[in-house]
Amino acid sequence: MPRIPVRYQSHIKLQVSRVSDPLVGSLIRWRLHWWGVATGRVVVRHWQWFVLAGVLVPAGAPLRGLLLALASPLLQAVQVGHGVGWHFTRIGAIELVAAAWVLVQRHAIAGGDFLPYVRALPLTAAQRRIVDLAVLVPANTLLLVPVAATLLLAPVLGFFTGGLMPAAIPVLAVLALLVQLVVLEGRALAAVPILAADLALSWALSGVSAIAQWSALSAAFVLGLSALVPTPRIPLPVADRAQRRMAAAERLLGPTWRIQCKALAARAATLMRTLALSAIALAANILYAAFAFDDRALPTAALMLAALALVTAGWYRTLHDAHAPVSDFLSTLPLSRHFWRWRDIRFIAVLGALPASAVLGPLLVRAPHRLPAVALLLLGYWALLAALRWPLLRGGRQATLLAAMMAGAWSAAAVAATH
Repeated sequence: MPRIPVRYQSHIKLQVSRVSDPLVGSLIRWRLHWWGVATGRVVVRHWQWFVLAGVLVPAGAPLRGLLLALASPLLQAVQVGHGVGWHFTRIGAIELVAAAWVLVQRHAIAGGDFLPYVRALPLTAAQRRIVDLAVLVPANTLLLVPVAATLLLAPVLGFFTGGLMPAAIPVLAVLALLVQLVVLEGRALAAVPILAADLALSWALSGVSAIAQWSALSAAFVLGLSALVPTPRIPLPVADRAQRRMAAAERLLGPTWRIQCKALAARAATLMRTLALSAIALAANILYAAFAFDDRALPTAALMLAALALVTAGWYRTLHDAHAPVSDFLSTLPLSRHFWRWRDIRFIAVLGALPASAVLGPLLVRAPHRLPAVALLLLGYWALLAALRWPLLRGGRQATLLAAMMAGAWSAAAVAATH
């Protein structure tokens, strides 16, 4: 390929910048429009969840109490005086939630099927990043509510008396936004400076001297911004070795198990469901400790198992959507008509057993005499998982509502049986 003369390179760059400048504004409008359309479709498809969330909010709840509940995680993370590990775990949890929020919306934020065309446009890396940030900000509308609640309540509750917290909150918000940008761009090595920034911010909040606090806070901000610097790709030999290890691990599973696992791994919502299952299991153990494993532990386990079943059964839709494109091909094979039905039920039962063991395991450890009741709860939980397949796949627009009603009826019966 002939080399472009040096005297023409600056002229070409100038012409590209002139072409790309109006493209930035147009691309932002197109990307925002697509994000709004995709988000609206999701809201319409899952409107039952929003209605259910509104029903769960206590009637007549004071506004201050609701704001305090929203601001509590952020206030705890930036409250000065705890250890470095205490702050680092909470800052990391907030950033993980921010990353999961972007992963769920990654297709909508990135532009959907329009993305391959966007990559061919004459835009610089800085201009592409400006467009990504312009879409990320409105995409974080729900996550900005806790930040606003924190800024409103912190002065009232006296948290801003130390002087560091008003600056730590925007720094943490910027770090969370950078984590989302790194996830959106798929740059794994850029997470290293963000982890260093988290450590610096945790050390600043641990209660050292004032000069050290502000120096560490400034270092955290600078380290976080260094994640914007272009990072080298992972070396090819390292990537090849990782792929070979993954392939060797996949061969340990049967063909149907591999298909089902890859179907879940291809969906970003899998991460959100996993986080929700972990949160339910953690909440169950916290309640056990609060109740001192007394007679209220079994009804609590029944309620948590119903919530686990409702979240886990959502994967039936993912598996069904993965099987649908090849259904015509499978119909030509000598397979049973219900080949995937029973294998999907078995797969979901195995997946559901993992969080259920985290809910029921502590009961057996602390109270072994409850083994018969725990075994019955586990069997009922598996039966509920199998039964939830029908409303989720056959319920149409009312699928989520029907599944929630079935899980609610099961939990009521289970709680009555454990008393």
